[in-house]
This record gives sequence, C-alpha cells and structure tokens, in this order.
Amino acid sequence: MAAQNPAVGQAIRALAQKLDAIDQEVGSLQERARLLLEEVAARMTEITNRRLFTLSVPTACLLPPTLVTGFFGMNTKAMLWQNTEGGTWMALGAAVIASALSYWALSYWALRRMRAF
Repeated sequence: MAAQNPAVGQAIRALAQKLDAIDQEVGSLQERARLLLEEVAARMTEITNRRLFTLSVPTACLLPPTLVTGFFGMNTKAMLWQNTEGGTWMALGAAVIASALSYWALSYWALRRMRAF
C-alpha cells in the first residue's frame, strides 16, 4: 500500500524516525538511571564504612579494659586448678592458648574463603 500511495510511505518513514528517536531517548534514560543508582550505592557504601569505622574505634578502645577486668575477675577457686599454686597463671595460659587457636582457625577460614591458597 505504501508503494501505491506516497503520502502513506512518507508518514510511515516519519513514524519510524520518531520511534527510533524515542528508542534512543529511552536508552539514554536507562543509562542515566543506571549511573544514578551506582552513585547512590557508592554513597551508601561510604556512609556504611564511616559508621563501621566509628563503631570500631570505641570497640578497640574498650578491648584492653575488658581483658583486664576479665582477667582479674576470674575466680580460680572453683576452676580446675583450685588447689594448685599459681592457678590464676594457669588459667591465663589456657585463655591465651584458646585465643591463639581460635584466632588461627578464624584466620585460616578467612584466607580459605578469600581463596588466598
């Protein structure tokens, strides 16, 4: 029909050009939306990192007093070494060994998870 009527062919070409322009505009809007979402995600990550840092500083500051309080708060009379001279020091040694083992196991697990080896 377009071959028979030049006005219809011209209208179809004009419509095709408008649809092509709309398609290009939608594509550019999608690209802009993707870039905006990436920027929002980056800002949210930055805020989260700042908050985590803010929480980690007091945690690191309170760790030594917690260790000292826990050590001096141990009641070795009810522990395994209740009749042994230096039971507190044995308990401290057991705590250090347990901490070292758990730290090693956690480090090993984290390295395996990151596929470091």
